[in-house]
Amino acid sequence: MLKKAVVALGIVLVLQSVFALCLVSALQLLVLRNTPFGVTGASPVVNAVTSKVSLDTRSCGDESAVMEAIGQSKLYGAYLPGQASDTLIVVPAKSFFGRVEIEAAFEDAAKELDRPLAVKTVKALPKYDRLGGVSGLLLIPLLIGGYLAAVLLLKATRTAAAPWHVAMLVGYATVGALLTDLIAGPGIGAYANRHFWPLLPCFILIAASVALAAAAFQRLIGPLGTLVVATLFIIVGGSAAGGVGVTLLPDYWQHLGAVFPPQHAITLVRNVIYFNGNNITTPLIVLGLYALVGGFIVGYLGVAAGQDGRRGTRTRRRRCRCRCRRRCPCRESRRSEDRRPCSDRAGHRRGHAVPVHRQLHELGPRTRGDRHAVRESGLPSAPGRDPEEPLPQGHPVPG
Repeated sequence: MLKKAVVALGIVLVLQSVFALCLVSALQLLVLRNTPFGVTGASPVVNAVTSKVSLDTRSCGDESAVMEAIGQSKLYGAYLPGQASDTLIVVPAKSFFGRVEIEAAFEDAAKELDRPLAVKTVKALPKYDRLGGVSGLLLIPLLIGGYLAAVLLLKATRTAAAPWHVAMLVGYATVGALLTDLIAGPGIGAYANRHFWPLLPCFILIAASVALAAAAFQRLIGPLGTLVVATLFIIVGGSAAGGVGVTLLPDYWQHLGAVFPPQHAITLVRNVIYFNGNNITTPLIVLGLYALVGGFIVGYLGVAAGQDGRRGTRTRRRRCRCRCRRRCPCRESRRSEDRRPCSDRAGHRRGHAVPVHRQLHELGPRTRGDRHAVRESGLPSAPGRDPEEPLPQGHPVPG
């Protein structure tokens, strides 16, 4: 018992250490890294900023092209040089902290070069979401809820795969998404009511992808799958989700987060709320693959396990069925010390212990004709005796 407790606490300490390492290393330094940024022409201000800040400058024809790219959620900002003054476009909805760093860098560079600069804000954040953190906050109940649904369903049913598990997890995802949408939208007002219906299928997909993928890991790996899912989806995936802005994460966290659902879930929710549902193809594909593959593994292996279980049950019943058609002696209590191997005549497997009084019952007459033949022959018998009733001392052994 003590050894198991020490091992359990040791596992928790390892997970806590990994969580601290991942979370701090991912969010300690919020610095722009290879951030997509649009430009409509050459400018010494842009050159001065790119020498200090990591920007992935992309050439755009004019301001309309820039606005179209921003509406597609492809740029974090843009710089439009002009003859008398320049214009900096910032996009707070893409990343609030990215907007702060971009605006500060360009204002400092323009001041040093004595270049007039006007700042224009596009896709401004509303008052009820000043920091743009709603998309990240909505991920937490959906992610943890989907994980807990798979874990508790496994504990309640003692099986990780069954055809009806898929239906139950999808049903849970639907109800949970609806409750989350009602609480966050009309209840608290974290986003406008017009986003209620567009976000509902997104929430269902996020919760279902996490729950089904977690159940699939549990089916493939066993009890260890619970720890694997917690490590990959919550610790690693949550740290690399990019709620503050994906390009503010270190490069390796950006690439690692693209493998797991949390980063795509935040991108999906953010683009639906602030960018009219544009540029959500990749998140839908990734989350859909997690849900489909997880559901296939849980359902298919559940069907296979059910068929094997029914086949094994039929085989065991055939082997253990006794001629007396009473409770199988193979399931009798083993507390008694007076045991004998199960007889072949009773139709049981060899080596099973059976009480002596049941063996005597098996040797006795079974049918009315057998008992009549015993009475005609004059041999002693014990008709009608309950096989569970022990024979009294001195009673003759039946036929």
